[in-house]
Amino acid sequence: MFFAASLAYTPVMGVVVTSAQGPITAAAYDQSARTGTSCAYSILGLVAFGDASINAAKNAGQIKQVASVDFDTTNVFAIFGSFVLS
Repeated sequence: MFFAASLAYTPVMGVVVTSAQGPITAAAYDQSARTGTSCAYSILGLVAFGDASINAAKNAGQIKQVASVDFDTTNVFAIFGSFVLS
């Protein structure tokens, strides 16, 4: 149970390594060239830090209306986890 706390959100889970990408949401707005990313990380389930919110990604890309949100998750044997929105 302790190691599960260090895993980042993902719809699929590998026992040793997970690397998954996918959509979170999409809207009818026109796609633009602007992108923004936001990230959160976990180390050993003991330390978690970062802001992986949609608002943080909007601010990073200076975006007013969000057309789509995708995620990229990486987990390495419950040692390191990352969750990135773009």
